Parts: sequence; structure tokens; C-alpha cells
Amino acid sequence: MVLMSSPSPSESSPAASNPGRQHVVVMGLMGSGKSTLGTALAARLGWRYSDSDQELEQRTGLTGAQFADVHGVDALHVIESALVLMALGSNEPTVITAAGSTIENDVVRRMIGARAVAAYLDVPVTELEQRHRRGTHRRSLKPGELTAQFDRRRPLFVEVADFVVPSKQSGTETVSALMKAVADD
Repeated sequence: MVLMSSPSPSESSPAASNPGRQHVVVMGLMGSGKSTLGTALAARLGWRYSDSDQELEQRTGLTGAQFADVHGVDALHVIESALVLMALGSNEPTVITAAGSTIENDVVRRMIGARAVAAYLDVPVTELEQRHRRGTHRRSLKPGELTAQFDRRRPLFVEVADFVVPSKQSGTETVSALMKAVADD
């Protein structure tokens, strides 16, 4: 299995050490494939799906890019964190795709550790830049901003993640491995 774990899954399943972990959080930077993987995983598990980008648009009528243009990037990050915390507070098992910014929030990191099995989609920054250029729904970034986010956030993602998923792994492999991790819980 290509899915890499941190710590080793042979020691114990993520939820075995904390039975309150009833969600799966898929984490990564913009363009890492969180929504694609999260949708597939939720469908296979038969769980509710919460995507912070979709939740933001449903609640505010604005995309993340539009919200940042109107209210500023800091306000966007505050609401993204609030949306992830609300999803983590649900008693219904949920697959949550968390906006990349939320990993910088201490409370979000603690809640992910307490309430979810976390998977980090580890995509090289050069690949993320290519995907970002192709996407039209993402907010504009200043030159070097994505690299700075990657350098700042990657250690936090790795610290919180139960599983680090390399970009070369297929979505089918990842969904199957995460389903097994959840079933072992």
C-alpha cells in the first residue's frame, strides 16, 4: 500500500487511541485534490460530506475568491476555520475537506486530532502551481505565495496527519486505504 502513515498503523489504528474520532478530514493546499478524494470517500463510506469551499458558498453566496476580494484574506481564513470546526462538532460521521488555511489555526489542529482521522494530500508545490493556473475558482495568488504557504503549512499538515498520501498514489488506492483505516477504528 502506497499510503504512508504517521505514526505507523501497525502500532494501532488512529481511533483506537481516541475513540471520539468519528470523522475523516482530508487536508492539503489549494489544488491538491481534496474535494475529489473527499467526495469519493464519503460516497464509498455512505457518510455525510462537508467541503469548506461549498459550505462557504452556500452560507455567504460567494466563492472563496469572491469572499477574499470583498472581505479580505484574513476574514476568509476565519470563516474557513469556523466552518471546519462546525463540521468537526457534528455527531454524524462526516468526511470533511478542510481549506488549506485551516491548518494554521491551533484550535482546528487540536479538534482534528481529537475528532478525526486525518489524511494529508502531499502534492509538490510545482504541481500545485500548475493546477492553480488551470483552475478558475481559486483566488489569485501573488508570486511566491503558494511556495510560502507550502513551506509554512506542510510541517503542520504532517504533524496532524494520521496518513500522508503522496501525489503519485491513485485516488482509488487512497480511498481504499482510508476506508480500511476507518473500518479498523
